[in-house]
Amino acid sequence: MYWDKLLMFSENAAIGAGNSTNTVDLGAAGAAYPQPHLQVVLDTPLTDSQGLTVEVQTADAADGTFVTAATYKAVTGQASAIAERLPYDLKQFVQLKYSVTGTPTGKMTAGVVLDINLG
Repeated sequence: MYWDKLLMFSENAAIGAGNSTNTVDLGAAGAAYPQPHLQVVLDTPLTDSQGLTVEVQTADAADGTFVTAATYKAVTGQASAIAERLPYDLKQFVQLKYSVTGTPTGKMTAGVVLDINLG
């Protein structure tokens, strides 16, 4: 798995509620084949009393109205908390919206990748 700086939503950001640091521009073609993955890696894995939910939101313009295209829940006890394919129907601009339960600690990195790291 390789991280592409232009496809990063958050880099070493504190785990917490809110929108991703960056909005990713997938280009006019949107999510073309091969279908890429969303990878969210945590430096401190979640415990059973903690949770992280990530909404993939998409819009036609960077300053447009974003709608939710998919929702993923982080796996507890793993550094690679989310490793899922992104939906095909994404528009040009994509951002993430994070929701948490409990009080997760540590930092997260999230981005679009072609191959996932399951470690």
